[in-house]
Amino acid sequence: MGFSAESEVEACYRDARISRIYEGTNEINRLLIVKMVLKKAVTGEIDFFGPAKNVAKELMSIPSFEEPSNDF
Repeated sequence: MGFSAESEVEACYRDARISRIYEGTNEINRLLIVKMVLKKAVTGEIDFFGPAKNVAKELMSIPSFEEPSNDF
């Protein structure tokens, strides 16, 4: 039936659209925050790439599956 006032689901379609409109501001703010942080990282105002490289290095390292020795 699509979007029509006679349908019982008309309110659901209308409310779902309203929810997407409200979410738009949050999406814009998320994008702006990421843009501002990356801009400061590129200009050197904050050290962003150093810690990111450390995390990437740790994630890419091969873990040791040896059991620790109990030598006291």
